[in-house]
Amino acid sequence: MENKSPRVLSKFITPLRLIFWGGLLCLFDFKFSQVSGREGFQVDVLSDLVGMILVVVGLSKIAMLPLPGRVAVGMKFLVGVGIVSALAAALDHFIFRRPDALVAMLQLLGLVELGSMMLFCGLMRSVCRDAGLSRPAGSWRTTLVLFGVIYVIPLGFLHGAVLVAMATRTEFRIDLGPAVLLLLPVFFWPLVHLFISTSRMARAAGASIGASSAAVVQ
Repeated sequence: MENKSPRVLSKFITPLRLIFWGGLLCLFDFKFSQVSGREGFQVDVLSDLVGMILVVVGLSKIAMLPLPGRVAVGMKFLVGVGIVSALAAALDHFIFRRPDALVAMLQLLGLVELGSMMLFCGLMRSVCRDAGLSRPAGSWRTTLVLFGVIYVIPLGFLHGAVLVAMATRTEFRIDLGPAVLLLLPVFFWPLVHLFISTSRMARAAGASIGASSAAVVQ
């Protein structure tokens, strides 16, 4: 019987590209604000909301593919997290004094988002491994490590520190100043490697489909 896994994986590529471009938009954060008193509206030049919509569309397209049980469940969870994150991005366009409960919920959402990044990379690695595509599976493992080291550990610490400061009613501030510009290339790298892993998946799936077709003709 023909192995259909590579054919299914080939349908991942366009959604993964959407996720890449959506993540790139979220990474850029240029804003203009219109404030009157304590309230106002904020315009994001490269909107996080648009980025999150692209991510949700990409995740939804993958979730609709025929996937193994554990992967299907994981993708449905990621779609749910993406929708909540998109709503949070929409809320970020409005300037108002946020209640402590809302701030705490947004910090918790940030932690869930970081965990979701790891889950997503793990699921992509799993589907490649199940399809017998060892090189893309290894590439996704590297992507997972990069997301963990560059995003999850430092940003997870920041979200956790804010929650602890709120719980203990102490003040937590961090100001990297101009140094943050030096970190931008580092923060790009996990997304760049996600693009690389997607390309490797596309090439491996295409090669596997071509080999299967040639075998059928013979």
